[in-house]
Amino acid sequence: MGLVNNAFQPEDLEKLRDGNLGISHTRYSTTGMSELQNCQPFVVETLHGKIAVAHNGELVNAQNLRRKVMRHGVGLSTSSDSELITQLLALTPPFEEVDAPDWVARIKNLMTETPTSYSLLVMHKDVIYAIRDPYGNRPLSIGRLVPISKLHSSGQMVYSVRQRCGRQLALEAPVDADVVSTVPESATPAALGYAQQSGLPYVEVLCKNRYVGRTFIQPNTRLRQLGVAKKFGALTDNFAGKRVVLIDDSIVHIRVASPPIRFPCYMGINIPTKEELIANRPEFEDIAGYIGATSVVYLSVDGLVSAVQSGIRSREEKDMMIDGNDSRSSKANRKFGHCTACLTGKYPVELECILQVPAAYVPVDPEAPPHLSAHVMMQCCLRYILIQRDFDLTKKFLNSFSTWLHCDAEVVLQNQNLTLLKLQWRETHNLGTANELQDRATEGQQQDTQTSKVDPSEPSVSVEQIDSRVPGCLAYVLHTSGTTGLPKIVRVPHRCIVPNILHLRAMFQITPEDVLFMASPLTFDPSVVELFVTLSSGASLLIIPSVVKMMPTKLAAVLFNHHRVSVMQATPTLVRQFGTSLLNSTVLSASTSLRILALGGEAFPTLAVLKNWRAKGNKTQFFNLYGITEVSSWATCYMIPDDIIDSTSRSEDPIPLGTPLLGTTVEVRDLNGSLIKQGEGKIFIGGRERLCFIGNEVTMPYGTMRETGDWVVLKESNVYYMGRKDSHIKRHGKRLNLETVQQIVESLSTVEACAVTYYKEHKLILFVVTASQCADGDKDIFLELVKFLPAHAMPDKLVMVESLPFTAHGKVNMKELVKVYEKQMEALKLHSGPQGKEELWACLLVLWKAVLNLPADAMILPESAFLFSGGDSLKSLRLSEEIEAMVGRTLPELMEVILNGSILDLYNHIANLTFSSNDKETTEVNLKQELNKEFSSVEVQKRTVSHSYKEKAVSFTSMCRGGLVFKSDVDVPNRNSTALLSLKHVEPRGHSDITHQHVNKAPAGSTVHQVESADPLCPAEGHLFQKDLAGEGGLMLKMRWKSDTGKCVDASPLLLISGAGEASATVYIGSHSHRMQAIDLCSGMIKWERVLGDRIESSATVTKCGNFIVVGCYDSLVYVLRASDGKTYWTFSTGNSVKSCATVDPESGLVFIGSHDHHTYALDIETKQCVWKRHCGGGAVFSSPFLNSSPRQLYIATLGSQLLAINPDNGDILWKRSSDKPFFSSPQCTQRAVFIGSVDGNVYCFSHTGKKLWQFSTNGPIFSSPCIDNSSLADQKLVCGSHDNYVYCLKAGSELLWKFKTSAKVYSTPFIFSDHHVGSRSLVAVMSTDGKLWILDSESGVLKTSYSFPGETFSSPVVWGRTLIVGCRNNFVYCLELSGTD
Repeated sequence: MGLVNNAFQPEDLEKLRDGNLGISHTRYSTTGMSELQNCQPFVVETLHGKIAVAHNGELVNAQNLRRKVMRHGVGLSTSSDSELITQLLALTPPFEEVDAPDWVARIKNLMTETPTSYSLLVMHKDVIYAIRDPYGNRPLSIGRLVPISKLHSSGQMVYSVRQRCGRQLALEAPVDADVVSTVPESATPAALGYAQQSGLPYVEVLCKNRYVGRTFIQPNTRLRQLGVAKKFGALTDNFAGKRVVLIDDSIVHIRVASPPIRFPCYMGINIPTKEELIANRPEFEDIAGYIGATSVVYLSVDGLVSAVQSGIRSREEKDMMIDGNDSRSSKANRKFGHCTACLTGKYPVELECILQVPAAYVPVDPEAPPHLSAHVMMQCCLRYILIQRDFDLTKKFLNSFSTWLHCDAEVVLQNQNLTLLKLQWRETHNLGTANELQDRATEGQQQDTQTSKVDPSEPSVSVEQIDSRVPGCLAYVLHTSGTTGLPKIVRVPHRCIVPNILHLRAMFQITPEDVLFMASPLTFDPSVVELFVTLSSGASLLIIPSVVKMMPTKLAAVLFNHHRVSVMQATPTLVRQFGTSLLNSTVLSASTSLRILALGGEAFPTLAVLKNWRAKGNKTQFFNLYGITEVSSWATCYMIPDDIIDSTSRSEDPIPLGTPLLGTTVEVRDLNGSLIKQGEGKIFIGGRERLCFIGNEVTMPYGTMRETGDWVVLKESNVYYMGRKDSHIKRHGKRLNLETVQQIVESLSTVEACAVTYYKEHKLILFVVTASQCADGDKDIFLELVKFLPAHAMPDKLVMVESLPFTAHGKVNMKELVKVYEKQMEALKLHSGPQGKEELWACLLVLWKAVLNLPADAMILPESAFLFSGGDSLKSLRLSEEIEAMVGRTLPELMEVILNGSILDLYNHIANLTFSSNDKETTEVNLKQELNKEFSSVEVQKRTVSHSYKEKAVSFTSMCRGGLVFKSDVDVPNRNSTALLSLKHVEPRGHSDITHQHVNKAPAGSTVHQVESADPLCPAEGHLFQKDLAGEGGLMLKMRWKSDTGKCVDASPLLLISGAGEASATVYIGSHSHRMQAIDLCSGMIKWERVLGDRIESSATVTKCGNFIVVGCYDSLVYVLRASDGKTYWTFSTGNSVKSCATVDPESGLVFIGSHDHHTYALDIETKQCVWKRHCGGGAVFSSPFLNSSPRQLYIATLGSQLLAINPDNGDILWKRSSDKPFFSSPQCTQRAVFIGSVDGNVYCFSHTGKKLWQFSTNGPIFSSPCIDNSSLADQKLVCGSHDNYVYCLKAGSELLWKFKTSAKVYSTPFIFSDHHVGSRSLVAVMSTDGKLWILDSESGVLKTSYSFPGETFSSPVVWGRTLIVGCRNNFVYCLELSGTD
């Protein structure tokens, strides 16, 4: 080894005379050490003879390729990329015949394996192949010698490019100086260019010793510094007493003809790590002072690109003049790319890093308790947050965290469907200061995760550390579960997680054809692997709603039938919930699409379990993953060989944890902290760069090791997981501190003492000594724990004991407690189970209510679904175990029925497996009789049953938001007959003649809060949330009743009064709980309740015949339900969520409704057909269509900023108008015009021919729909709310009559009505989003009265006579009564 003139002597060259073909190589090491074994060319013997490879450059995915080669059984003897390339070429590609080598095909295969950066010479027998990477990053010259003076870059001389860079630098950074000089020699052209442009003289101030070799290629910093000291001497006479502009080309000096280098180069240039570059260090902020200069200025990136490309353009122009017009077109359209990755961080190919911006992302769980999320966000000093572009989500975030922060700015990213909020933390909040938060976050850190840091050999030696403050260091920030106290943040550097992604991507052999299922939430660190393994491979990532993950049948169909998922990383719990039947038939069948199943986060199943899961012929490859969040994400991996799974022996043997992943160090230590090679010990995880920052850690020594808290056994070089021997466990993939659970339980007033154990690492058992004897003590404790514990911390079983047994050392004797539990389980097994159908049904009801924490007297509908009744995956496991304990046997497919069926389906499943055939027949008959007795108004039914259109049309009046009345004065036998129907705003009649009608008790799942009174129309006094505000009109509002829907109510009510009498008035409304309720207006009792497929924000509409209601749902369906009992008549599927409220044509009976699939549909309810559908030009149809009678036109507004007029009979577009902002507001019409509000803050008025007549501007976005006061045709008024907190009243011609300021934004639609308490004057009811109801005088805008609800409100009020109905986000529907104060 050595310089060419030293390494090759004349006798060496003489030996080459006899050859006719040869390649040679000179190098300095960018990858691989400068050792003889790494010298080139590399020569290997292949099946088809020797090949020799000479290589210049660096492979960006070398580690990945090394593992691929070694998996083929090929050993690598060096650390050089060149040997790796040689061995890759020697491997037979999968498409090549063994006896017919195709070297061109092999080279092409290599180029697809590694895109950059290299030039190669490959010699085989009598052929030399010259190869350059696809991006052309490394130089390659073929067929001639190239003098140094002729070297070109992109077809131009390098000298000229550098000179233009100097000129550009003089333009960008002029300075008052005396001379210009250079750091020889590469910067000399730039210095000359600077001098020419600035007019300053050029002199030399440094003399270069040309007998010193290149210092740039020295292997370490110390040698480079020594070389530079010998390399340059100062010519003091040339610059003494003068102001000097010193030019350099890339190394930091005074005027630098290059932008600052901030990022490493992975294309073969030996640039150090990001942390070593001066541009990324704190000193760079004052680099001039640091090096003792007056100023330091770098060339801009744009300036560099301009200087390089200007020469290319001038050369192209000359060529086109020579070549003529024929070549001008093609050359003029040519594009020239230049790599600026080391300057900007934007690399031309995929590299080993997650993000290309110097910022880390922090996932925030919208369902987590706000105070915990606020704690995490403040620890992270979060300044910005991205939220899915959903008004509800944005409002939920701002309202949930209003105590701690407010929004400084809001930017809508329409193309990404995101909203970006800039956050400002409040000075006063109950979380404490940032320092206090950090102090609290590190409390108990030693008990959670012990740290072993690298100790220096001598105290005076500084330990090399990684600094989290270095820009671009961190990739993302997660947090611990918080079950050990407040959550601690875990900040993860790129260097820590990237090896995981690269190694697992290679191990799983991910290709662009793969589909990966994102089983983990973003707050769980395995999601990072799922996400970036997919993105870095060009594969597809499948993300599905969390509710689907809890429905095994649907989940299996979505994953493996519809999307053909090929790679899944999951916890064993997630896989177990499929059940053996689904695992055999779909998930792990012989024909499954799943080729990789990687299990982690919990103890790996035994071989016996794996064998039971797999169907015959299944080829899925299983992997065991192990790791901790504190060293994100996985540390070890073990691929289970097929022959082990297929073997007939050793079924109960444990599965090893496997070998450490790339860059990871795994150590096993005894109690004294000493490393062991055999036996039991604690496992520690780390590595030189595999480390994260926990809590307030800012710097960490390289090589830090973290204690996991897990115990393993080392046996025959394998590591086997044993579990935890402290109070910390992993349950459902999340860490849980048993002591914390115990402390929370003991804090309950009903608990005297308790103990917690994780029984066989399977069940969390809570033993309780109660403070007082109570029949329902265990149930009360469970109900209390739900308030304080997350789902994964809830006990599986609560065992009541008289006292806690103790050991001789005074500690709780957990062995004795476990015996108590086991005896109870044995007693249950001996129990013969329910004796007959009545006992089975009664026992099932008790278990159902207990697991779902429902009141003992709650009525359970036969069609009640577990998930939609408040259940989740953890509760389903508990119910399954309780049922099997009740019947004393294992029930196949029980979990499947719990998650996918109704309670009646569950009952039938248990009965079929428990009773004989004769018993089953008797059971079904008697059960129906019992149900008919219990549910006099509810018929046992299948939710999928359709009913024929035999109901005769009835007279009715309906009232919905905005004061729209749909009235049928005569019966309508069929859709072809004529009918006197009107669709208009009318003054509702008084309510005094409505009579009270008793209704049976409310069905299960509903909670009706009704004010007790002898007269239901005269509620008792004093049951108000807030004292009524005094207005000028002598009015007051009192609550008549409220009904619990289970979740937020954003839909507006539909009021239907049948022709049988106003006493039959019914309120129809849906909520986020998926429930659709029919509520008696007088009493507040629930007439019926239906659970639909997803949450409901659409307001219901009544059909022309009056027998059905139509409502949209998030599951993309339009539901047509029978108004009398809620039975499904028809469902129609659109392509996306349906939030729009339907409109009915009083002439044809057609129902018009919009969908988020960008379409509007015309549905014929009688024939169950879609008559037409119309694509509305892009953008979801959120608002409700409006049908104008004359001219007969259907108006539709979209989130794509379109307002369309459509022919309601055929769907043809008559005209359309566009805006700059979306339309959430629904259009409203008069005889002369159509009105609509826009997010741009304007109310627009158009003629029925589409001409804009006027617009009125507010100071905020408008989501509220206009409400028209038609009480006087000569003096029509329009009332509308705005997000500027005001309600506006306009006359024709955009004249403002009045405006009223509320206490918050106005989202809902106002309602105009009359009341005799104010002399039959018109009033306006309007809601602000803070839950405030305002009653205003429609003539003057004067406040008459107000009322406060205990929650946000987006629902629009509906008024009938003296009653007002509205939904609230506290889960309730409210009915208020308006009366005079006298």
